Amino acid sequence: NIMDIHRASRVKGDKLYKLHDFTAQILQLVSPRLLNSVKTLPRDWTKVARIMEKAWARYQYLETHDMPKTEKEAVNHEKDPNEPPPIRIVVMGGNVVFGDGCALPEFKYNTGKACAWPYRVEELINRFFGYDQNFMSGIVQVFNLAVGATHSGVGKAVLQYDVLRDEIDSADIIINAYSANDDHDTFSEALRVIQDFYRQALQPHPCKNMPPPLLLHVNDAFGDGTSPLMKSTVVAQVAEILSSYYGSVSISYVDVVRDWVYGDKSEEWFSSEQHRNEPGHGMHLSMAYIVLFNFLHLTTSYCTIQPWHVLDSDTPPLKYYDPTKPRLQDVQATTKEQLRIQQAQQHIQNHMPILQNSTGSFLKGKPQSPPKYILPYFHENLTLSDAHREWVSGKTKPKAPQCHTDSSGKPMPNYRKCPVSWISDHGVRGQSWWMSSLKNYATVKNTWTLTEPHLEKPGYVPQQPFAAGSSLELAFPNELQPISNVAIFYKQSFSKEWADSQATFTIKHSTSASVDRDTNWTAVASDKVSGYHAKDLMEMSISSMQLNRTVNVGESLLMTVTLHSGTNFKVMGIALCSHDD
Repeated sequence: NIMDIHRASRVKGDKLYKLHDFTAQILQLVSPRLLNSVKTLPRDWTKVARIMEKAWARYQYLETHDMPKTEKEAVNHEKDPNEPPPIRIVVMGGNVVFGDGCALPEFKYNTGKACAWPYRVEELINRFFGYDQNFMSGIVQVFNLAVGATHSGVGKAVLQYDVLRDEIDSADIIINAYSANDDHDTFSEALRVIQDFYRQALQPHPCKNMPPPLLLHVNDAFGDGTSPLMKSTVVAQVAEILSSYYGSVSISYVDVVRDWVYGDKSEEWFSSEQHRNEPGHGMHLSMAYIVLFNFLHLTTSYCTIQPWHVLDSDTPPLKYYDPTKPRLQDVQATTKEQLRIQQAQQHIQNHMPILQNSTGSFLKGKPQSPPKYILPYFHENLTLSDAHREWVSGKTKPKAPQCHTDSSGKPMPNYRKCPVSWISDHGVRGQSWWMSSLKNYATVKNTWTLTEPHLEKPGYVPQQPFAAGSSLELAFPNELQPISNVAIFYKQSFSKEWADSQATFTIKHSTSASVDRDTNWTAVASDKVSGYHAKDLMEMSISSMQLNRTVNVGESLLMTVTLHSGTNFKVMGIALCSHDD
């Protein structure tokens, strides 16, 4: 019911529903075009079936149990070990997804992530089903993991290095919404960066008996208003190619509102007057409707094709009645007439003609079940013959992540391959970790300072005035687990203040657990990077260093960042890992 959707669209802070008319007009404009947003559908429908079964279990539980509606009730609420969890949706993206530019000045309660479309999706679903008053989660739980100035390359690293594992680890759906920031110079570069994210996201959990999450790609990028339109379509082209190739879902906001944006330079509901990368409130509300429509489209599509036994391993996924192996429904057939009737009943149930056990050369060449692992890496020169040979031979089969075990061989599903990890601009938790929890892991020796946590994108920067050769040192006595890989996230900018910004990352090892002045250190990895780049934007980059010697428990690791030239540099995240896969 469209009226129910409109009522469910009111944000909590808007008690008088001042956005009533604005919401109604967005709903009227966007609804007839929602089908335009559908680009690709999944090839493996088991993921959709699993999510539907999980949602149904959650719904039934909430219908039959009283859930806490306030924080006070939640404190006294006894956790039911049999309570089905909600659907966990993880949204990864940059400034747009974070909610930059979304808030309306007259609505102070509707800012940042509370205005952004991932939050609206959660609110809409739970409110539509009547569970928005629960203090604890309803049918779905959406995690907005947007980090400003990041792209799919950083997203891949976040997945790879367990940076936000608490939210991602049990995700049922992962949404890549980096399109506004995936402003890569060439088609080949975009293909590589976005594909690396796809392949990382589609890996199964090494310990938990669950399939990879359902992967969605969202295209919401119009470009910056000055670059050629062809350039602004590169991400959409790459996403549709990769989604078709890997059998994942892709949706487009752009294809719903394109003519409105192109036809009116001053409109601000779906883009912005300056055509920046941060459109306003109308875009976020529209995106929420588009994402919800695609969830509904997946659900109804699955229900439509389910009678074709799409979850079976047959290829094509059809079940025919085989008269040579009759499956009797009620009683054992003793006459030809009974067998004929049962065959007719079976035909009705399978919606397929009864096979007559015919023979002939035309029956040869029926396709066999394809390999169950991920397709080979897609590149511009990949041929059909190459794809077949590499996939079937298993030569490009990715190495499955290993499930870590304890000394007795028992799996450890909560093991972290990167026991120390953090990334800038991830809400209060990320900022407070850097300021407080870091001291539990490291001793900071530096001439650098931590920018204020309330500022955008906090991190470590050189103290001014600049002194040549200034360094940031983080010393880690390793009391956790062996460390063999270190990743450092850092800022790159195009502004003239960042010209000539050059720094070196050096990782050192000591067999001593002490990190005092007398500790003897040996270099085990280094990387020289630039804080400047030619792209007309600021973004986060990653340096991943494989150590030539493992830092074992009871030993120490020293991370040094030395600024050689320029006056600016910023460290925006770290990950200390036991392995890199």
